[in-house]
Amino acid sequence: MERRLIPDTLMLEERAGHAINAMVGMADKDHNYIPFFNADLLHKPAFMTHGDWDYGSSHGRMIDGLILARHMSGETFGKDVEEHYRANLLSFFKEDGMSYRQINPTRNWEPNANLIDQRAVILSLTTWFMETGDPKVKEAADRHVAALKRIAIKERDVWYYPASEYKETGWPSANGVQLRLAPDPAAFCGRLVMPLLKYHELTGNQDAYDLCQFFTALIIERSGVFHPDGSFNDSLAYRSGHFHTRLGTLDAIARFGAFTGDAAMISWVKKCYDWALTKCTSFGWTPGDLHEQAYEHETCSLVDLIATGITLAKSGYVEYWGTVRAFPAEPFDRITASGSGLG
Repeated sequence: MERRLIPDTLMLEERAGHAINAMVGMADKDHNYIPFFNADLLHKPAFMTHGDWDYGSSHGRMIDGLILARHMSGETFGKDVEEHYRANLLSFFKEDGMSYRQINPTRNWEPNANLIDQRAVILSLTTWFMETGDPKVKEAADRHVAALKRIAIKERDVWYYPASEYKETGWPSANGVQLRLAPDPAAFCGRLVMPLLKYHELTGNQDAYDLCQFFTALIIERSGVFHPDGSFNDSLAYRSGHFHTRLGTLDAIARFGAFTGDAAMISWVKKCYDWALTKCTSFGWTPGDLHEQAYEHETCSLVDLIATGITLAKSGYVEYWGTVRAFPAEPFDRITASGSGLG
């Protein structure tokens, strides 16, 4: 097999430009520039389809990614598509301040504010406001954070969301609230801590800080997402130990611990992170979860691994500098050395 040469220094600016090209190219111009989410690459010819992530989740990720990639690369192409993404994102908000999924062109799903989507929404608004200082964006973000705080079920020591979907009429099930049937707190609460913390750091928004504080307490003290030894709870109710949401939660709590100077919180993250590393390869491959998706890998989890390791290293656990360096570097090193891929 022909040897693939990988340069000693990868030009991240060039790759940011490629990322912009991909994000702009995903727009479905026949459907108001709503980006496609899925691709069937095995079909001849390959084609792209829409999915239930098309709205707050995809738009939030696209806007955040485009702003940051433009900052890295200096590229300006595709601005017209980006403006459609920004206008679409703002149009998904309802009077209650939450971002709602719309009726999908291929599935007749009822509009709802999915709690997973809200992470990408507040993250993109934060980056957007950081870039432009636009008061209308800050107003949308303030209303959004206030809504996230208002709809949270508030126990004495922790807050949580009792369902994956919120509607204009409130939570779908009163029983879900009364019985504290909080589904997957890592996905709906834990991962929200990172963008909420960024927004608090940028603006001083107190609602965002309150949510970080009570969601972190939920994860560490009451949720059961992580076992006392740091391992992931692999029961069905906890998405079989889904890695991206768990690692994303660890990244978020590590950042909050560093921000608050809480050494015990950082130590707790380290314990869970060390366990997670036992399920990963040295170059950053992670299972999708501990059961049904154990054969899959989400590159999102690699980002989470790197981010968490960097925060731990900055917090005094310097051994993780070597850990995180190996994640993106080792596959390239092995390709260059052998010319035969990763096998």
